[in-house]
Amino acid sequence: MIKYGLPVGTKEFFKYDGNSFIHYDHDQGLEYGSFWGCYTDDGGNVWFSSWGKGLFKFSGERFTKLTDKSGLVNNNVTGIHKAPDGKIWFTSENGLMYVDPLNNNFKKFYRI
Repeated sequence: MIKYGLPVGTKEFFKYDGNSFIHYDHDQGLEYGSFWGCYTDDGGNVWFSSWGKGLFKFSGERFTKLTDKSGLVNNNVTGIHKAPDGKIWFTSENGLMYVDPLNNNFKKFYRI
């Protein structure tokens, strides 16, 4: 069983494969920042929400950064939740958004 860990107060991420720990940091695309949430989707991707840096999607080997330029409401993402229909919802200071994890397409709902 694979387990993940993002130690509080650090700038790194660990994956445990049952035998050993694998270390990930900025060399694999994880930028330094303040992380607010973590979620593993049905495809095994790990999503990290951050304050000021947007979202990071970990495929098992590398991180993909998603920002307002990728379709986020803004880069201050405070929470992650999976809905019963499989969509992954994210909260931010300016609204809500969800992503289809298969194609990274976002739907945004702005705060009024």
